[in-house]
This record gives sequence, C-alpha cells and structure tokens, in this order.
Amino acid sequence: MLLLIFCVVCYSVRGNIGDFDEHWKQRSNEAKQAAQDAYRPDPYNVTQQFNSHVRMAMEGINKTRRELKQRKSAGPCVATNPIDKCWRCDPNWEKNRKRLADCAIGFGQGTTGGKAGRIYVVTDPSDNDVVNPKPGTLRHAAIQLEPLWIIFAHSMTIRLSQELLVTSHKTIDARGSSNPTIISQGNRFIAPANRDCKQVTKRDYAPESVWMGWNWRSENDLMMNGAFFKESGRPMPLPKNHIAAQPGAMAASLTRFSGSLKCVPNKPC
Repeated sequence: MLLLIFCVVCYSVRGNIGDFDEHWKQRSNEAKQAAQDAYRPDPYNVTQQFNSHVRMAMEGINKTRRELKQRKSAGPCVATNPIDKCWRCDPNWEKNRKRLADCAIGFGQGTTGGKAGRIYVVTDPSDNDVVNPKPGTLRHAAIQLEPLWIIFAHSMTIRLSQELLVTSHKTIDARGSSNPTIISQGNRFIAPANRDCKQVTKRDYAPESVWMGWNWRSENDLMMNGAFFKESGRPMPLPKNHIAAQPGAMAASLTRFSGSLKCVPNKPC
C-alpha cells in the first residue's frame, strides 16, 4: 500500500512537467525570433547615426549658449543630448509618457517597449512570491503577456529574490547575446580606488579563447583614476563619411541637464 501511494504521488508531482517545458520552449523560440528581427548586422552604421544626432545636439547647445549670453534671465529649458532634447523640455511630458519610446536612437532605435499597451503602476516593492507574484509588484508586471508601460507609484527600493524574467513588449525589456559587439565611444569611465576594479570590461563568464573573438572597441573614451578598457576582436573598418564620436571629455556637457526632474510633490514639474 505504501509503495502504491508513493508511486501515485511521484506521478502527480511530475504530471505537469511536460506542459511546463513546452510553455517555456515556446517562450524561448519567441524570444529568439524577436532578437533576430531586431538584429542590426552593421554596428558602425548604427553608431554613425547616433554620432550624427549627438553632433546636431551639440551644435544646438552652442547656439543656445550664445543666445543666453545676451540675456540676464536663466533662459529656456536646455537639453544637451539628443534623447533629452526629445522629451525633457516638454512641460506636459507626464501627459504623454510613451513619447519616450520614440526617443530611442542607436541600437535601441525602433524599439517600442510597452507603447502599444496600458500603463501598469507598480505599487508594491515586495518580491516574496516568484511563482505567483502579487499584482502591483514589478515581477507581476514583467511576466504578463500583453504589452505594458511600467511606471512606479512612488520612489521605492525593490530587492529581487530571484532573477527577473521579462516578457516582450515591456519598457524594461532587454536581451543579451552570446557573441556581443560593444563599441564604446565618447564615454567617461572613473575607476574606484580598489586596484582590482579598474578594468571597464568584464568577461569572466567566458574563457579568453572565446572572448578574444568578440568585437569590443573603445574610441575617444576618457579613462580616469586608472580605468582601462581591454579591447578584443578585429578592428572594424571605418565607413565612408565617418562621423567621429564626441570625446569622453564632453561627457559632463552632454549630461549636464540629464537625470530626473527636480519636482516637488503635489506641484507641477
């Protein structure tokens, strides 16, 4: 009798594993297809377009500075990079949060996230149930199959108990690559005091024989406090009419007015 009960219990526990596996296989295939559809085979064309937008933004900054020098007042809102210029100086930005999806440039251009879906407000910072997450939590929003534009009811700290699985068509959606290409241009890297934390690149999840084939390049980056970028892969040929990235020394100017808006609760920003 005990043996019979044991067999029945084992059968019941394993009964849904096949269905579970099929579900995640389908999700995996959908994710792979989405990644293939979004693949950009020529990364330098992407960076060319990005640098062109930055150059136009910088030209606009210089013009604005000349205009402000002739005034005694603080002048209008100033945005010093193309993404901020897309939304930051719109006083009614909160009424159309999804406009930010149209501001993406570079490798993110064309992504829509949850633009086609409803707004999901995260109200609960807890992450206590991974299997059946509570409505109002970030995990509950992330696993929904429908497109969602996820925002937060207020400032909160979320400590994930397990890795966060995010379905497609979310504003926090991202996918990795087993053979990534990284072209770092005009960035500023400031290393901490720890001597073991000076290297910008991190490839300890793959042997050198593998990552030496990855195209990781650093161009016009500013390395501070001993930071260094270990390049790998073959140097990629520059396209015709190459537009160089702004040097890393310009990082402070490009991000001078970036970041969250200085808003006061219950007052318009």
